[in-house]
Amino acid sequence: MKELATFIEIDAKPDVVWRHIVSFRNYADWNPFITAIEGHPLLYSKLHMTLRLKTQDGRNQANHTISPRIVKFEDEHEIRWEHGAWFTWLLTVEHWLRITQRKGGVKVHQCMRVEGLLTTVMKDDYFEMFKDGFHAMNKALKQRIESLEAPVAIRAAE
Repeated sequence: MKELATFIEIDAKPDVVWRHIVSFRNYADWNPFITAIEGHPLLYSKLHMTLRLKTQDGRNQANHTISPRIVKFEDEHEIRWEHGAWFTWLLTVEHWLRITQRKGGVKVHQCMRVEGLLTTVMKDDYFEMFKDGFHAMNKALKQRIESLEAPVAIRAAE
């Protein structure tokens, strides 16, 4: 088993962050990592995703398509999807986004767990591509939310 975990702090309310996370149709507008999601944010829904992975040297990138199923959905808290090989003992990939509250905003955790026999032959470069993608997505999510939502909060305070 291999795991990858990242997080970012965002100055916004949980419902605002959640709205951006589950607005799949808008991912192409802001997300440099998950560039497209087709499907609905509902438990057990099948999704079709396009991920943009960059090589470690930064010179090349490739689109990677997956068709995961949502396996956990807790409104304004967590969405988790899973995909893998035909046989789960070969490969299962679980990816999730979880929101936890903190003073002044939220912390968004983006994590991935890979299990199965094929993990023994997967190179570290593979996981580094995902780590870079997670960080790029986290940064873009923070920038999008804080730039779009901050003026609303300021106007409300006036």
